[in-house]
Amino acid sequence: MFNIGDIVAFNTHPFFAGHTDIVLAGDPLQQSPLMIITEEKNITLSADKGHKKKGDSFTHYKCCWYSATTHRFEFAWFDPHQLKLIEPLPPNFDTVPAIGCNVIFRTARIETQKKKGSIQYGTGMATEDHLGLKSLMSFVSPVMHVIGYPSNNGKSDKKQTATLPAFPLVKVKWFNLGADKYSEAELPLSCLEKLPPFDTEKIAAIKNSIAAKLSKNKH
Repeated sequence: MFNIGDIVAFNTHPFFAGHTDIVLAGDPLQQSPLMIITEEKNITLSADKGHKKKGDSFTHYKCCWYSATTHRFEFAWFDPHQLKLIEPLPPNFDTVPAIGCNVIFRTARIETQKKKGSIQYGTGMATEDHLGLKSLMSFVSPVMHVIGYPSNNGKSDKKQTATLPAFPLVKVKWFNLGADKYSEAELPLSCLEKLPPFDTEKIAAIKNSIAAKLSKNKH
C-alpha cells in the first residue's frame, strides 16, 4: 500500500494526494504533521488480537516527523488504515549528499506552503467581509548540515563513501531552538532533500535590485 520514503499523513489530516493547497481554518495548530515512512514491518498474528484473527498478515509502517514542540525528529508506528498518501518517493532517489552539504526534511516543501485562513466580518464603515491568508509554518524543519554517515555499529565514519544500500542513514546537525543548542540525528536518506549551494552572485543581484528600487522611491 505504501513504500519507504513516501510522504504520508494521519487520516484526519485535511491534505491528500494532489491537494496540498487547501486553506486551513478553525484552529490549524491542532492539525497533525506530515510524515515520511522510514521502515515497514510485516506481521503475522500467532493469536487473535481484537478484530484481527490468528494467521492474519498485515504491515506496520514506521513514520518520522519534525516536532514543533521538541524541535527534534520523532518516530511512531502506524497501521496502514491510519495513513493516507500525500506524495510518493521520487524514482531513482539514491544520491547520497556529500559531507558538508545542506539538506532539508522532505516534508518542508509542503509544510512551508500551508496557509491559515481567517474571515474579518464587515463592521462599522466596512460593510464587506474579507478573507485573510497567513503562512502557517508549524512542523517546518530547519535546514540541516550533513556531518557523516553512520556505520553498522552506529559510529560515524567520515572517511567512507556512502551508497544507498550500504549506508541508508545520514548523520545531520542543526540548531535546536527549543533546547538552545545544536542537535544531531541519524535520518534515512529517503527523508532528506539536498539543497543547492548558495548562489552569491544571484543574492548580490537581488540586493542591488532592492537597493535601487528603494533609492528610486526616495526620490
